[in-house]
Amino acid sequence: MSRLPNTSAGVHFLTDQRTIRALLRSAAPKPGDLVVEFGPGQGALTAPLSRTGAKILAIERDPSFARRLERRFGGVTVVRADLRTVPLPRRSYAVVANVPFAVSTALVRRLLHPSSTMTAADLLVEWGFGGRLARSTPRTAEAAAWVAAYSISIGRRVPAASFSPAPRVDAAHLVIRRTVRLTPPMRTLIRRGFAAPQRPVAAALGEIHPRKRAHRLLTSTGIDPPTPVAALTAAEWNRLAAALILGPPETDASTAL
Repeated sequence: MSRLPNTSAGVHFLTDQRTIRALLRSAAPKPGDLVVEFGPGQGALTAPLSRTGAKILAIERDPSFARRLERRFGGVTVVRADLRTVPLPRRSYAVVANVPFAVSTALVRRLLHPSSTMTAADLLVEWGFGGRLARSTPRTAEAAAWVAAYSISIGRRVPAASFSPAPRVDAAHLVIRRTVRLTPPMRTLIRRGFAAPQRPVAAALGEIHPRKRAHRLLTSTGIDPPTPVAALTAAEWNRLAAALILGPPETDASTAL
């Protein structure tokens, strides 16, 4: 069995109290909520999270850190596991975490997978990675599926000096909120659309719905039907995903003359 690579080079402990307060304000966990913290390390985020009344699940790979967390936070459930392989909750949950830079991509892919039950996340990630996730126009089918189901934005830039040891680059407070759960037709549209990304979105959608209904779905969401699939913005993907759930608005008989 192959061993997972050591990720210690990507670990930077959060020390800035302003950033910690900003994460907690954004996440706003309530009593009874399930909140998962990945890589809690020395507990800088675990401490304020534990005071919110939410049920905290702390995933820590390092045995020594895990033991200290267990001793310090009796009400927190500490799981000694790797965030890339640990089973994720089946019930709805939120995430608040300072993510090790080296495993950010692997974690985000797990959290935003179509089967995920995550509803919200406030993550500290490497600045460039955060910018790519929050870019206005997704470039791949995977990224389009993410922005269709979630609102993804950068809350603020977090200076490298907010961590110890300081990373070579700044971090981003990435704010993720689920807006819809993708339907099978939407997933099919994304897959087929990016197979030929320069095709008009109306042509791709017309393979799933009758042409007239496809046109109405697009115009009802403010999308110009000739727009190439690859040119759709994150906001347009998100509106289209919602429209495919609700369907196009019914034509008012009094105005259809």
